Amino acid sequence: MGKSAISSAVIKLLNMVLTFSLAALLARELGASEYGKYSFAISLTTMLAIMSQSGLPTLATREASRIRATDNWGQLYSLRKKADIFTFSTTFLIAAFIFLLISINTQLTAGRVSIILITMCALPVLAMSNVRGAIIRGIGLLSYGLQPEFIVRPASLLLLVALLTLSSTQVTAENVAVLYVIAAVCSLIAASYLFRKHLKPLTKYDTPTKFVYSGWIASIGYLSVNAGMNQILSQSDVILVGIFLSDKDVGLYRVPLQLANLGIFGLQVAALTVGPRVVRTLKNTNQDELRNLVVLAARISFGTSICALLCFVMFGKNLLQFFFGVEYLSSYSILVILSVSAAMNSFFGPVGTVLAMSGNEKHISYALIIAASLNILLNILLIPRYGIIGAATSTLVCITVSNLIMFRAAYKKLLIYCLPLNIIKVRTPLKR
Repeated sequence: MGKSAISSAVIKLLNMVLTFSLAALLARELGASEYGKYSFAISLTTMLAIMSQSGLPTLATREASRIRATDNWGQLYSLRKKADIFTFSTTFLIAAFIFLLISINTQLTAGRVSIILITMCALPVLAMSNVRGAIIRGIGLLSYGLQPEFIVRPASLLLLVALLTLSSTQVTAENVAVLYVIAAVCSLIAASYLFRKHLKPLTKYDTPTKFVYSGWIASIGYLSVNAGMNQILSQSDVILVGIFLSDKDVGLYRVPLQLANLGIFGLQVAALTVGPRVVRTLKNTNQDELRNLVVLAARISFGTSICALLCFVMFGKNLLQFFFGVEYLSSYSILVILSVSAAMNSFFGPVGTVLAMSGNEKHISYALIIAASLNILLNILLIPRYGIIGAATSTLVCITVSNLIMFRAAYKKLLIYCLPLNIIKVRTPLKR
């Protein structure tokens, strides 16, 4: 995978170190209950942010890759402008709807409401930052496109929280929420700077032209569903734990979730690296290169997840106590279940990325709608009876279901076998 894989791996590794350090610091400073309040608000804001972006970063990466392939650099600024207008509109509508719900909902505590309102101020900032990073990745500058979201944002928040702990000010969930918004602004500033710096030389000798994409609405429709359902699948467990159980339970669930996410490091690197290259290999109808790329990505992602799973099974209790404190030792069983879920996710490789970048968004939509609906149902049934163990079990089942459906679609439509074990030999041409 070359330099792009190495650079993305380094950035993702740094991101995981920063995110993990931030989680450990917050969990210790806030305690399980306050950390649960903050985690509930961040999960809700993250879900709304991705839904408001309607899958536009994925589409922007894909279209920027096509612009790069045709050397029509004059369309890049038009693409960014269209994306900004769209994300501003959707963000405003979603924020207005949530504010209305909060105003008529009397079950939310005052503490939760204030944190949610603060973190939601970051919605338009996150959208603009992610779009710029996506376009930069699409033109082949992968490492630069990842830096605002994966390095600048968590590093800024970690630094701000560390400074807050060293000051005489008490560390509360509300204070950290304010710092979260400031960190989002820092990532937007970095993304805007990198966008101008690297795109200005490319567009210097090209006349600005209007970006026209006839399939924009259709793709946005599928990608919106995909983004929304994917966030429901990944965030609904934390949100529903917060609805049915206490703030402390949210904190006790969020901590092992942060640890278990280390197991998908290989899958995240593979998805970021494979994405832009899928468009180019399909354009050149180079099926052997694409198959080899996907199989290698699947092997790397599954191998790293198995190593993480074994580590958490053997040393999970020690890791929880050392990094987060004695208060979180009861989360060991949750850590094991979620680590198995991460390994299962990695087993199927970057199958979702392959489908998205090849124009088969509708198959991802089908898989995610089924899995997200099942996840909500299982969480509602299992959390009141089994607590956070029920939420972790629901996550494992639904991730397996969604990946099975996408794997079948990728093999049927593209004849791409996305598993790490190359059992089936595909000899027929790719279906365009």
